[in-house]
Amino acid sequence: MLSYIYAYHQQQSSGVSDGNGKVDLNLVKISIGELNALVQGLGSGKVIDPEDTFKNDSVVFESFESVLINNSIMVSLQLCFQCDASMLKDAQFRNSILLEIARLFKAIAYAGYPLPDSNNGVLKQKGVSNGNNANGGAGFKFNTMMCEAISNLLVNNLGFPVELSREFVEQLVKTTDRQFSKYLITLIEKYKQ
Repeated sequence: MLSYIYAYHQQQSSGVSDGNGKVDLNLVKISIGELNALVQGLGSGKVIDPEDTFKNDSVVFESFESVLINNSIMVSLQLCFQCDASMLKDAQFRNSILLEIARLFKAIAYAGYPLPDSNNGVLKQKGVSNGNNANGGAGFKFNTMMCEAISNLLVNNLGFPVELSREFVEQLVKTTDRQFSKYLITLIEKYKQ
């Protein structure tokens, strides 16, 4: 999945496409969606699905964060901020790819914790209270270590100011997927100027 997404990024930046002159955005969307499912299902190295009757809490995936999470963050950031400026005008790119990237970022930010619903910010999982938690921006608990990783990659790899990377993470944990996608488009447009 990561290799296909990276190959798409390489095609996009070099102007290479398939024989018909179009890059297959549907496969990129599906690949990002599969990464999202892996992150949601495995959380921070453990299977976190409460309905999985066969899960074993003692099984932990070693180096999960350094391999899957960090590479997913890097590929997502590259697709966002190193894309061609003309891609932002493509509705399919904005509404499919960037929305899936927003959902992947949100899944990473909430890795190991219940994920808020993508449309209204209510918890998806049953039996979990919607009270104000200690570090949840919208009343939900999120993975501070993952959020710091996203922020650090923005600062170190893309040269973002620290304040802007903090705002990015704050928007990520406080807004719905579509709101964050709109924020991401605005941020990319500013970054491209």
